[in-house]
Amino acid sequence: MLQFGAAWAFNSFFVFGLLFLALVPLAFVLSTRIPRLMPIALAAGVVATLVAPAPATLFRQSIGDEIHDRVQTLLLTSPPNAPVVVESDDWELAVPVVLQLERAGVVSLVPPRFGLIVGEARVYPSPAWPIGMRHQTLTVTAPPALSLVLGQPTP
Repeated sequence: MLQFGAAWAFNSFFVFGLLFLALVPLAFVLSTRIPRLMPIALAAGVVATLVAPAPATLFRQSIGDEIHDRVQTLLLTSPPNAPVVVESDDWELAVPVVLQLERAGVVSLVPPRFGLIVGEARVYPSPAWPIGMRHQTLTVTAPPALSLVLGQPTP
């Protein structure tokens, strides 16, 4: 599935799905009661879908912009020269960083506890990414302030 917009606003697709599930039965009931309203209801639905602003997401943090900016700065000042293992105690910090790195073309990996969230293909260590492979560790911490610290590559 393609995702448009900021990495941390991915739940807007879920919200659109909920709106769709709520509005379709209502439109069906109204159109069966008064058949001549069917074309009007369809046209109104199309217009509303095209011109309505995106709904608020269920998961939005103000830290999202900061994560984006810090990752971009990190990539400009000290671009990684090996796959990056993102370490964090909080998946809500690690996942946006992984997505931001992936969008920039940097191979990013996570510890096994985050494998279900980002996919098993990005887990380190795993059969695809064995222990001892050359990598860099990116430590993500917050609060009070977001910190991204990129370690030296392992030999």
